[in-house]
Amino acid sequence: MNVGMRGRFVYALAVVIATATFALAGPVSIKNRFRDSMPTNVQGTSLSAPPYIQVIRSERGAAHLLNRFKSIKNRTTRSRLRKLKRQLKYVDFSKYMVIAVLSQPMDNYQISIKKIALEDNVVKVNVSYRHELKNYSIPPKKTIYYEMAVVKKLPQPTFLEAHAVEVENKAEETMQVTVTGRLMPWKKEVYQLVPAKIRRGKKNSYYIRGEKLEELEPYLGKVVTLAGTVSHERDSPYESELTVQKVVKVY
Repeated sequence: MNVGMRGRFVYALAVVIATATFALAGPVSIKNRFRDSMPTNVQGTSLSAPPYIQVIRSERGAAHLLNRFKSIKNRTTRSRLRKLKRQLKYVDFSKYMVIAVLSQPMDNYQISIKKIALEDNVVKVNVSYRHELKNYSIPPKKTIYYEMAVVKKLPQPTFLEAHAVEVENKAEETMQVTVTGRLMPWKKEVYQLVPAKIRRGKKNSYYIRGEKLEELEPYLGKVVTLAGTVSHERDSPYESELTVQKVVKVY
């Protein structure tokens, strides 16, 4: 092959490679999605933190992820783990891979995969996440949140682009109530009112803070009827914030 022909061959090969690379670039279609959460047994709240990414390219990689969840001794998690195991079982890892986006153990967290694209020879995963900070008298159990996407198997490295969604501050909703229960000390500068009758599906305890504590102190340990407002700011099924307006009766 003479020099001229060799030059033309190299040029043609470069064009073919460039064309193939350009053809591969662009959005990556998602064949399937799995989204759920795995509750832990650790109580507490967390500061906002972005999720992280894990790419599963084989059955061995899927087993490694499942084994991590198996270490969580929680009834709900065991049930959801069986579901995830079935979902991963039907992934053909000879043709597809799973891009998993997971949170650290958190509370009030959401993950959403917005877009997956091949750009600059890198698989970019665009994700939004939302974390709402709340105050609890009884902290909830932390949970691992995740969303997984099944896509065509690609050899390129994967890069996570995570964007936080701002949480709007909602106006606090209140409701007038009159509650009878035993008034007990809870924590420093917090009293707890345990209702005399606990009804199924209703919140079990009321927490009292603020300037009324000094006025209520003589009634600690006694059954009292209090009038005030209840805040619906909390999502916990077990607690409400009670702002006392007056003591109706002491038993």
